Amino acid sequence: MRSEKIKKREQKRKLRISFITTALLACAVILVSCGSVDDSKDVKKYEASVTTAPTYVVTTAEKSESTSEETTTQTEQETSQSKTTTTAKKTDKTTSSATSGNTGKKTESSSGSTASKTGQATSQPTQQSTVTTAPKTDPTTTPGATTTSTSATTQSPAPILPRVDSREFLMQQLKEDRLRTAAKQIMDGVQAGQANIAIGDGLLKTSEIDSMMPFISMLEAESYVTPLSYHYMYNGSYVTGLKIDNYSKPHDKYLSEKSAVEAVVKKIVADANASCADQYEKVLYFHDYIVKNCVYDLNTGVDGASAYGCLIGGRAVCEGYAKAMMLLCSEAGIQCTLVIGDIERGNTTIGHMWDLINIDGVWTHVDVTWDDVVVNDENLCCYSYMGLTDSEIVADHIIKPLGILNTFKAQSSAMNYHIKKGLYIKSEKEIAAVMEKAVENAVASGTQTVTLKCADGQTYAKLCEVIRNEIYEYTARAAEKTGGKAAGNVNFFGQDGLNTAVIILRY
Repeated sequence: MRSEKIKKREQKRKLRISFITTALLACAVILVSCGSVDDSKDVKKYEASVTTAPTYVVTTAEKSESTSEETTTQTEQETSQSKTTTTAKKTDKTTSSATSGNTGKKTESSSGSTASKTGQATSQPTQQSTVTTAPKTDPTTTPGATTTSTSATTQSPAPILPRVDSREFLMQQLKEDRLRTAAKQIMDGVQAGQANIAIGDGLLKTSEIDSMMPFISMLEAESYVTPLSYHYMYNGSYVTGLKIDNYSKPHDKYLSEKSAVEAVVKKIVADANASCADQYEKVLYFHDYIVKNCVYDLNTGVDGASAYGCLIGGRAVCEGYAKAMMLLCSEAGIQCTLVIGDIERGNTTIGHMWDLINIDGVWTHVDVTWDDVVVNDENLCCYSYMGLTDSEIVADHIIKPLGILNTFKAQSSAMNYHIKKGLYIKSEKEIAAVMEKAVENAVASGTQTVTLKCADGQTYAKLCEVIRNEIYEYTARAAEKTGGKAAGNVNFFGQDGLNTAVIILRY
């Protein structure tokens, strides 16, 4: 019986490898843009051609096998669109010559880069440990991906804040008024589905076009309608207009999707307003909602890079995740912006996108995509990337803001999930007490994930040792004390750069 299971797993593994190989070969074609310049001495206006298309990057999902079950932590694979006016040289199937970052969790078509995600992946060596045991009596499996309900509260709901216009807030981050004017002219044309968009003289430099077009994609977060290919006209060093060769979708479809997303966003935010006690709990509510209702999928095309793919289609990549979070926060009156960056995997740089959110005056990084972990085909929610500072996020993320934008600094850890929820371990002496309480809460509620964060590497290493050697004693005591079920088997993975351990309980 066991040999048959092993044989089936091997067949599945071979099918995955075959799919991945095919996908990587398909990635081999990278769009090359060409310029067309009239050499006539008396001609001052020129035209350059830019063509963009998604480049899909597929990496093998990391997995650990145990004697009783297979655990897979889904690797985020994200698509990117490269926009360049020079010939792209392709040296690696997983990199594109000109990217400007974004990611998702399950399908990605982003404003300008390719990204990869894994619930346990870090740019530093990842410590992964697996603790398993065969079911002892007749264990039952918790259906679906359950997480602790952090949004529900017996306190009075938080005051409803005035809505933040996400587009206007993003526009204010542009460094100069001329850039804001140019962005508005382009965005107005894109929203109207225009084939020819005029740009005022002296507003947008030709050297800024590669940053401006990904920024336009950030503005239209609801539905991905960024031009897939376009020409721009320029006079001297300034762009004077765009000729859109083709949009990513018909204009009427864009409008209907945008309207549908706006309605869904209002509904989700209304639910959060009715049940959450403060801004932090609202952001956590949105975080959990996205994880529970969206699947990371690389095969959704451009929809995956939009809030439409995430909130309505239920399938997206990092860009779709990040845009959905931005729209939800903005509707709730919470300032939120998008962060473009990279993830490094060996010699490969992959684009990624996540959120920077202002919660009660504190700017903090939130990467919903990387908090969406897949185990045995179930979406599980962890909180390793909920409330990180600049110095913490760069443990495995590279921040690469667009040159035309001003950026915010995240320097306070006040909004870190583990600190706010009593899951932060300052020293080895605190490990037993913090872990005991965390496991008790999980077992009592049937929650499958426990995320713990340590103040330093030494405490983190000791925590991992305790989890490996004593986790079943902890779950047994918790079951006896709370009346819940002890875990039949347990998996956990460590995130070395963050000093965070994620425990996955199977009841």
